[in-house]
Amino acid sequence: MKDFNKENTAVEHMVNAGNAFCNILTGKITAVTTVTTSPFPNFIEICKLFKELRTKLFKYDIEKCEHYIQSFVELIQAWTLERVFKSYKINESIYLKDAYFGIREYSVGLRPFVELQAMLMGIVVPDAIRRDPLLLLYKQQAAKQVTLVNDLFSFNKEVENDEFYNYMKILAKEKPVDVCYRKGIKMIIKCMDYLGLLEKSILLRYPEEENVKEFLLVFKAWIDGHMQWCLITDRYGEWENFEIHAVN
Repeated sequence: MKDFNKENTAVEHMVNAGNAFCNILTGKITAVTTVTTSPFPNFIEICKLFKELRTKLFKYDIEKCEHYIQSFVELIQAWTLERVFKSYKINESIYLKDAYFGIREYSVGLRPFVELQAMLMGIVVPDAIRRDPLLLLYKQQAAKQVTLVNDLFSFNKEVENDEFYNYMKILAKEKPVDVCYRKGIKMIIKCMDYLGLLEKSILLRYPEEENVKEFLLVFKAWIDGHMQWCLITDRYGEWENFEIHAVN
């Protein structure tokens, strides 16, 4: 029988560690020595790394780093939430099929990479434009596309390793696996088409904003690069000899 008291304690340590990392990165905690110790693996060392990261960003220009820091905080928070879901196997419930992309929008890691590259390239998008629903929707769809590609390529490996935080595997609880694959591929194509339409609409709305165009190009480069990486990496096994595994 599962020890839920032990599970609850592990989840609590996970959440506390995630909060500490976020507080250090945002400057709410200024000294690692004031952080409450945690059994989280390598906790103090990771805290020191986040403190060092913030120190280096501050020397660079903390205002220009604001969006990168925020995206990194959202990434940590989403990872923490995913670990909670995995610990209790909440993602096996039906409702997660609807919640999945809302969490993966932040946990897939797209935004911090894009914000870091934009920061280093000096691409500054005004906050008013960042709040535009069209750009927010573009970011959402970009993360969805990257998530679907990742889940499609990693499905077999995650079945073998008994991982279940994968959209294809969530679908496979209700439908045959080959049907889920076809649906996943159609969803990827639909996302790419939608991203193209959103890009045109955004550029038409801000024809004089060169930084907006450059910002979208960073997203596109990351999306294309991720797709190419999935095709050449050995992380997911031999794609040429790909076989669809059944899900129990």
